Amino acid sequence: MTIHAGHISLNDQLLITTYTGTIQPGEPYTLDIYMGNTDHWDYVIERCLYNDRTSFLDNYGCLRRDQYFLQKWETNEYTLPGAMKRTLVHFIAPEPTIQFQCEIKIIECCGCAEESCERQPPLTYFPVYNMPIFCSYPNNPGIIVPPRPPPPAIGYG
Repeated sequence: MTIHAGHISLNDQLLITTYTGTIQPGEPYTLDIYMGNTDHWDYVIERCLYNDRTSFLDNYGCLRRDQYFLQKWETNEYTLPGAMKRTLVHFIAPEPTIQFQCEIKIIECCGCAEESCERQPPLTYFPVYNMPIFCSYPNNPGIIVPPRPPPPAIGYG
């Protein structure tokens, strides 16, 4: 998870995972949540909080629009080997410090969560791993980042 200055599209700034600028209140930014290996894995955003007080993505990754969180896009047809799934949220920074905390469900499947907000697919048939993800800008060394669980083992044969 990272942010980008400005409102970008799904084909912009691929694989740029670090933001080094400053946050200017009133300026446009894009939150970027992404995952590779989508020929074996998918994800659903359970919820995202902004600065510990505003929930802007809820169950199935549906955007709660307001004056700051404006639009959301998600990659379609990302099930080919080497493809990447991205969720982009356009927002206007309301203050100079930004902190995002999201709860993500990692699902052992290929494309089962595509268009999850629109379809709200039943995911009970697939192994699911809950993962918290976190980012803050400017980067604050005093903030403890939640540990990431190890990736699930993939068995062969």
